[in-house]
Amino acid sequence: MHGLTNRLPFVEDGGREYLFGVVTADDDRNLVYKGRWALDRAQERAAFEEFIDSVFDRMRRFPDLHIYHFGTYEPGAIKRLMLRYATREEDVDRLLRGEFFIDLHSITKRSVRASVEEYSLKEMEKFCDYTRKVGLRDANQARHFIEHQLELSTSPALTDEACGLVEGYNEDDCRATERLRHWLEGLRAKLVASGTEVPRPAAKDTSPSDEVNAHQRRVVALFDALTQGLPAEPRDRNPEQAARWLLAHALDWHRREEKVKWWEFFRMKEVSEEDPLMLDRIKDAVNGALTAKGWTQVDSGGDVSVVAMEITQKQQTLNTFYDGFGGGWRRWGGFGNATTTTETYKVGTLIVDLFDTKTKDLIWRGSASDTVSDNSDKNIKNLGKGVQKMFKHFPPDAKK
Repeated sequence: MHGLTNRLPFVEDGGREYLFGVVTADDDRNLVYKGRWALDRAQERAAFEEFIDSVFDRMRRFPDLHIYHFGTYEPGAIKRLMLRYATREEDVDRLLRGEFFIDLHSITKRSVRASVEEYSLKEMEKFCDYTRKVGLRDANQARHFIEHQLELSTSPALTDEACGLVEGYNEDDCRATERLRHWLEGLRAKLVASGTEVPRPAAKDTSPSDEVNAHQRRVVALFDALTQGLPAEPRDRNPEQAARWLLAHALDWHRREEKVKWWEFFRMKEVSEEDPLMLDRIKDAVNGALTAKGWTQVDSGGDVSVVAMEITQKQQTLNTFYDGFGGGWRRWGGFGNATTTTETYKVGTLIVDLFDTKTKDLIWRGSASDTVSDNSDKNIKNLGKGVQKMFKHFPPDAKK
């Protein structure tokens, strides 16, 4: 399966995944695209549930199924929707535990050296011989029209022409992703034929424990009873209905919130280190700053683990440069509490996070803008200054 979603971040509270696009192979192995629009909360939830249900329906027929996507957006969207609607939670957990989502962007960057400035899907299409049917300019104009309608009107007036262009571009993305997977498989087949071993990851057990399974069944039954007949849109609920909705979503709230922490923890551990030379420089700079503050690095059993990241896109997308989990630092003296909020950072910003090794809780975050770029000479000059400035007031004073 190859899936992509289109998201509008400023609709109501939390945005809207307004178009779900999936390409699958039919019984004759012909590729079939299906797009489903979601213009309100009820349609968004229905589209999400339909997608998850269709995955498990196909999984019963094809146990080795995988979901191919390009970039980290699609799994993130699935997680957000699961948390937003408190539905299909165990199914999403199974997909994540079993690593059914396959990020072709990450695989391409790790396995192929191509003559392109960036490993975007559009740039890689020239190698896998895919030609788009919908032009970028036409698609962007149609997308802007649709998003303005969704943002500014409770009853958006969407034209068939605009929807057709956006859906066609989404289909191009899905089919290009499939073509890229086919091209990568061809490269792998050549390596295997030449005698090189390229093993595939082993299948993982995705079954939940009996205790978790029984708990989830009780929660789902009570959740369904509390939410039966509730309007999908918050503005349409009366006070009693709003209270029932809030009570239903509070049933397993702590368990859902705990998932977010662990999702981020495992994501951090698996992100690739793309530039070994720059990685060493970042490590040296961060290690030097912590040592200057009286901290001692240890091989294992540290109190604090360090993760350094760089903003590489205009979105809030982070690439891990330095993963200190497994070793860590022993802090000397007192350590104050830090308050962390979600922010949008400039491209080229270096972010350093300190985690409690035992709980995996974030305890401090520092950032330095204009620190990392494609210019190695500029990096050498700016890195030390940026890290020094970042740690100038570290550690934060303990709260009184």
